[in-house]
Amino acid sequence: MKNSSPRPIASLFLGILFPVSFLGGCASPTPPAAASVSCWGRLELTFTSSAAYGNPIQETALLAVFKSPSGQMHRVEGFWDGGATWRVRFMPDEPGPWTWQTEFSARDNRGLHGQRGAFLCTANPQADRFAVHGAVRVAADRRQLVHADGTPFFWLGDTCWNGALLAPPADWDHYIRERVRQKFTAV
Repeated sequence: MKNSSPRPIASLFLGILFPVSFLGGCASPTPPAAASVSCWGRLELTFTSSAAYGNPIQETALLAVFKSPSGQMHRVEGFWDGGATWRVRFMPDEPGPWTWQTEFSARDNRGLHGQRGAFLCTANPQADRFAVHGAVRVAADRRQLVHADGTPFFWLGDTCWNGALLAPPADWDHYIRERVRQKFTAV
């Protein structure tokens, strides 16, 4: 029997690939000065260019340099988001006070070059694997996946195609519970 109402995207994951709490953290607005962001949460900074460019992607480059509480520097490329809007997204990996500063290829652009700020990275209140161990990346040996803290990540996935759209809710809920019980990491 076909289910005529689509299910919310967050319910499709139910903690398998990305917990609902992790997905919710991705929608954070630009924090004001000295805002707080949880460890492995997403910080998004938004900037307004003081100049227009014919082809911003090819003509210019935005970089933000983040300094951790222990003094490590993280260089993150920003991106043009249409019009005069530019953004930088970053996931802090260490609790404590952080600072950041922007560098823009056109140094005379006061909206993008030399911007500074700070934020406080707090302990992540979530208990899922991403909050505890960080984002997934390719290991140094280039042969496996690991979390940012080096904890191995085994990718066990399943393809369900239109299962969420076509299955009755009870069947879909059973399918998800089984995949969680079987320790799948992706659907």
